[in-house]
Amino acid sequence: MECPVCHRQGIDSLLQKCPECGADLTPLGRIQKLRQRVKRNYTLMLSLIVILVIANLIGIFQYHSSTSLTKTKLLSDSVTQLIQVNQELSDSLNILKDSLQKLFVAQKEYSKTEESTTLEHIVVKGESLWKIAEKYLGDGSLYSKIARDNFLSDPSQIAEGQKIIIHKNP
Repeated sequence: MECPVCHRQGIDSLLQKCPECGADLTPLGRIQKLRQRVKRNYTLMLSLIVILVIANLIGIFQYHSSTSLTKTKLLSDSVTQLIQVNQELSDSLNILKDSLQKLFVAQKEYSKTEESTTLEHIVVKGESLWKIAEKYLGDGSLYSKIARDNFLSDPSQIAEGQKIIIHKNP
């Protein structure tokens, strides 16, 4: 999995936070699980369609090799039912495709939202986390949130040129 904030590759999908920047990865893990579920359902539907096509071919073969009108009628009815089931499966597959497309759109929108609520700030001389919190979060007392998000053990120890990640979301 890739972190949407720092773009670190190869992050374990079970982790809830990025080990490099501390970004919350829980929604991405959920999206990945949904993708896997949709892919599994998609594969199942395709397998069923293949089975039905084979059954249709067997029915057609038996239809042509049969001489009995009764058998022909039964096979014809079976083929008709298989065609109906095949159509229903095809409709279900289209619904799954639409769901997958909506999932991809939702993931893109989530990524855009995450990007717009996460900022990078380079510390300049004379700045403190309090001033940075006032500037970006509107409240200097939220400096501890910035310290926590950046894994800073001593919030008073920031250096000029240091990169600070600010999450505007709660």
